[in-house]
Parts: sequence; structure tokens; C-alpha cells
Amino acid sequence: MPEETFSLHLSEEDLLQYYRGTATRVSITADSGRVIQFPAVNLRTFISPMGIHGRFRIRFDSRNKFMDLTRIDARHLHGGPRPANDGKAHFTEDPSSDSSHLDIFG
Repeated sequence: MPEETFSLHLSEEDLLQYYRGTATRVSITADSGRVIQFPAVNLRTFISPMGIHGRFRIRFDSRNKFMDLTRIDARHLHGGPRPANDGKAHFTEDPSSDSSHLDIFG
């Protein structure tokens, strides 16, 4: 099963776009250098009062259908070193977003 790993850092202010419904997808650069866009709804279980922070693994099938998203490390939540890829993500809007489809570029 294909997978990508990445760091993700979204502040509570960043998440307001999601809560307001103006953002439906997240775009992040994976460790491999590939850009991955996936439905923001898949991040719901990781939301905390401070936002979403940590290292994640996303798995998908051969047709880029979402399988699962797992937090694999939250070390830099507590002042640990951040990886070279700073994990800054941004939200995009796609009203026809399929919650099971990933867009992968690169």
C-alpha cells in the first residue's frame, strides 16, 4: 500500500478556515518532495485547542483513494527539533471534494 510521511503544523488560527467552511482540502509537501492534497475532514481526530502538530503517515491505494492517516510522532509539540520540511500546510477550497481521494503531484 503506497504511503507518504510529512510534518504538519496548523495553528488554531489556521483551523478557523476549516471551521468556517471556507477550506475543504489540505495541501502539504511530503518528505519525498511530492505535494499531497487531501480532504481536511481527515484531520478531525487530530484537532486540539492548539491546532494540529506532529509527524504523520498517510496511506492510500493504487488509485489514490485515502486509506488512513496516522500521527507517528508528536515530539516537536513540546519544543523538540523540527524536521527540515517545516510542515507548514495550507488549506484550499474544493466544493466537490471527495473525502476519499488524494491529489499527488511530483
